[in-house]
Amino acid sequence: MKRCATRPVVGSILTALLLSLMLVSQVMAAGWSAPIALTNSGKADSGGGLVTLGTSIAVAAYENNGRIIVRRSTNSAQTWSSPLRLSDGQDAAAAGRGTMVDVVWALNDRIRYARSGNSAESFAAAVALSPTGLTVADPSVGRGPNGLVVVAWLQDKACCDAPWTAVARVSKDGGSTFGPVKVLGRGYQVVAAAGKGVAYVAIDALVDEETLVLRRTTDGGMTWNENSFVWPGMGMRPRDLSLTAGGKFAYVSYDTIDGFIGYRRTASKGSSWSAALNLTPAGWQYNSAAAISFKAGVVRAAFVRFGEGIWFTQSNDGLAWSAPQQAVAEEPGWQLILGVGHATRAVVLYTDYPGDNVSVVSGTP
Repeated sequence: MKRCATRPVVGSILTALLLSLMLVSQVMAAGWSAPIALTNSGKADSGGGLVTLGTSIAVAAYENNGRIIVRRSTNSAQTWSSPLRLSDGQDAAAAGRGTMVDVVWALNDRIRYARSGNSAESFAAAVALSPTGLTVADPSVGRGPNGLVVVAWLQDKACCDAPWTAVARVSKDGGSTFGPVKVLGRGYQVVAAAGKGVAYVAIDALVDEETLVLRRTTDGGMTWNENSFVWPGMGMRPRDLSLTAGGKFAYVSYDTIDGFIGYRRTASKGSSWSAALNLTPAGWQYNSAAAISFKAGVVRAAFVRFGEGIWFTQSNDGLAWSAPQQAVAEEPGWQLILGVGHATRAVVLYTDYPGDNVSVVSGTP
């Protein structure tokens, strides 16, 4: 190799170095951490959830090697506690508010529920919410103020013949007791959330056509109103649903036929919903697996852009979104986002394939 270069080559090298420094400075300006692995043994691909509490506490719940694991951070996702094993099981999901954390999962064809009153330092004994004799899947949980908790899941008499029956139970005393099981429809996925005096369930449903069904209750789960939107496109469904709520607002996000991340919002506790909107910019197609959360008036979303890793965006009004920032670089295989939140820093929890490990990143967008 020659020890010196001609002037044009030197110029090219300097240009490349300057460009590299510009790119590094942009990444540093975005303030996203390197991924922190919460698992290292694989087998972590059957769901999970992220809860952010107060200003600095983050709680991750997930399945790893057939066990339901909870880990917590008290410094805005910078470091994490040792794993706390709640149970055997799969399909974990989580919610929380204040110092309360709720975790649901499936075990031996029953939906299980456990709650913590000390920000996930410890949990009360788990209880079963679903009846015996059924196959269950896809549990989801939401917590609102004043002890309102909603748990939804799919169940049927036989395994694996989707669509399944979507059901929910609601607690008005913080999860101490739950009302009866209510059938809300039939579908392929179900997600739950709770706001002030209102609980929501969204269903990727099969009615006469493929339909996004949004159900809500304002009387503790005894009656449920419905809004439904026919999905535009033969044989296509709203996929990868995510639902969040706070106060009178709620947001549901989903993959669209043309590869954007779509969403609808309500500012009236679900009595009406907006037209379909996009949270990904024009030209940003081939996205999937979004998660959305609402806290202190800010809506945050993370999504996978095929071939380009995980991206983050946020909105102060639920209508205009910030320019997406890359939170996780492209990795081999694909990624599934388990949750997005905010604890001083923005936090994204995800699992990867083929590694099947759970990781977390945080940033200051």
